[in-house]
Amino acid sequence: MDKFHHEKRLSERTSCLVCSYPGRPRVKYSFQNHSIYQCPLCNLLFLYPQPTSQELHQLYNSEEYFFNTHFYTGDNDVIFGYADYFAERFNKQKHFGRIAAQCLQVLLKSDHPKRQGRYKLLEVGCGPGFFLEAARHVGFEVQGFEFNRKILRFRSKKNSVPIQIGDFESPGEELTQQYDCIVMLDVIEHFRNPSAVIQKAHKALNPGGLLVIKTVDSGAVTSRILGKRLEDFRRLREHLYFFNRENMKTLLRQNQFSLGQTKSVGHTFRIDHLLNRIALMYSMPLGRLRALAGLVKLFAHKSVYLNPHTKMIVYARKNTHAVKRIPQRTQRGLTTMNSSSVYYHYHIGFISEYIQHQTVMELGSGNGSATAALLENGARSVIGAEINPKLIASARQRFKNSALISKIDFIQLDIEKEINRLTKLMTEYGIEIIFSFNFLEHVRDDVALIHSLYDALPKGGYLISILPSCDRLFGKLDEYYGHYRRYDIKDIRYRYDPFDMIYHRRCGLIKALGWMFNKRNSKAQLETYWDLYTSRFFGLDQKLDNWFGRFLPCGGTLVAVHRKNGHKGQVAEKRVK
Repeated sequence: MDKFHHEKRLSERTSCLVCSYPGRPRVKYSFQNHSIYQCPLCNLLFLYPQPTSQELHQLYNSEEYFFNTHFYTGDNDVIFGYADYFAERFNKQKHFGRIAAQCLQVLLKSDHPKRQGRYKLLEVGCGPGFFLEAARHVGFEVQGFEFNRKILRFRSKKNSVPIQIGDFESPGEELTQQYDCIVMLDVIEHFRNPSAVIQKAHKALNPGGLLVIKTVDSGAVTSRILGKRLEDFRRLREHLYFFNRENMKTLLRQNQFSLGQTKSVGHTFRIDHLLNRIALMYSMPLGRLRALAGLVKLFAHKSVYLNPHTKMIVYARKNTHAVKRIPQRTQRGLTTMNSSSVYYHYHIGFISEYIQHQTVMELGSGNGSATAALLENGARSVIGAEINPKLIASARQRFKNSALISKIDFIQLDIEKEINRLTKLMTEYGIEIIFSFNFLEHVRDDVALIHSLYDALPKGGYLISILPSCDRLFGKLDEYYGHYRRYDIKDIRYRYDPFDMIYHRRCGLIKALGWMFNKRNSKAQLETYWDLYTSRFFGLDQKLDNWFGRFLPCGGTLVAVHRKNGHKGQVAEKRVK
């Protein structure tokens, strides 16, 4: 199929798997009948067109997958599976043993509940069970899940491990028990819906359980230099998605995991196999390779550890933020921040010219902290939409004896599920401005909501957002607050398509530095942080904003104003081109 037909069919694709970006992706690498595309927002790479479910089923259920005699011929159509999965078993066992030992250490050093017996580990895509044997050796109670039934005939009879046959991605395949650790080694890139697979793993893990994913790091320097020569990209019959560290972190975060250690991981190769892989990568004639192998004849069957930094291994923990002490601490921090009216008044002051004499719909109005600031900065009236009835009651009590009460109304609304009701309310109140203060970062699929808001607004209407800034600052405080993300300038350009961005500003450099200081502090005293910031440093932040304006290299808060242009679907394509 030619490039034109690829792009025509791609226009019918759904949004990006990780960031939900709905625009057209870019071509990153082109092959004869396939291309690897790149999302312009999160840089996720994916194969298109992808093999059908039937083609994948036939590939994975063949014995040839583990004994591919054509692997080193250089033809992309036959680069799949393994040249000889069992020839390097000894090397794989040493590698697997190190990973299993690291998994156990992470669990032992964490606050994961100690078991009377051994920790339970599940490996997804376990093959004949080499890793499971290593994991059992270091102390795990193990279970495997494998797609290829034929591979079971090759598993060890002496050290047999329990393996369940089935399609882990299938909704019909239910797991019968809970686990403390789930491992996916070079597997996640094979699934048609990696997000659903991670959700399933989350459901099967005990609170605080560990998820370990090893896959190609498409953003690594070596991977980018090798490009389409990289073996993982050439596996066109099986590799469907290619992650880098950032979008993998985003995917895990969206599925309620807290990212731990991420590092490059290598492998122990037999020298003759390593030479074959180098020849495959650079399309070297095998005759030269044999000549080179002759020079190292004495060492041809020796092994060497090599880390080209093209693979990453990620350790992520199932969030345990349901523990009582965390919401209490978080609430104290929020109470401290909400009591600072000058904090809200200052940030809303940046967008005061857009709300003058207008009725504003405030999403996630909470207890009304930003509501008063909107009216004080010129809004005619404010309609607060909030899902929590207790917060609505608190907000109404807050304004009960205020002169502003006649300009305020609060409505219980689940904005993600009741978007049609929002449209009716906007028509009823004549609303042309939707405003949110620290709201969208709590929405799992913010892009879908932004598109719904675009449809709800009249042409020329405004979407005004005040957001936590700089994704590099994402840490424990964000997890405690229930954030899915922080926003960079790139985010408010692409995520808000098809809106026109007409104004943006970063502010709060001192706030950003404080957030960075507490990034990995799991015992951060949030109420102390906010007390110190609002009483000591907020004034300095205001001065820095006035001195440096929009030239701050980083900030804790991002203010953005977008306007509906009435031409949905054109902006994204124009920018990508």
